[in-house]
Amino acid sequence: RGGGGGGQRQQLLETFVGQDFYKRAIADEARDVLVYFAYPTRKPLLHAAALYTLTATAGALEFAASQRIPSNAAADSVVVATLNMELNEVPHPYGSHIAGPTFIMYVAGDKH
Repeated sequence: RGGGGGGQRQQLLETFVGQDFYKRAIADEARDVLVYFAYPTRKPLLHAAALYTLTATAGALEFAASQRIPSNAAADSVVVATLNMELNEVPHPYGSHIAGPTFIMYVAGDKH
């Protein structure tokens, strides 16, 4: 996966907050972003399973990206992230309608 500025690699499973959601998930049109909108205390077992699945998915994407020769920046651009909806608000219309644990893929080039 692509990292942030300066060629720096980011952690496998990123954590978004409402304040920077738009900048990190929507404004960067070049990257696909898979976000798990979490409600950790509402459904704790579902939350644990979702985090396990997301971490495994992010690891598989990282491994697949490392096997590409030469590296394909577009293919390495998938971000996998969580956002705790119990503690954050997401700007309308990008997730403000969500009322329970949800996965949304914001596809590069088609986020608006």
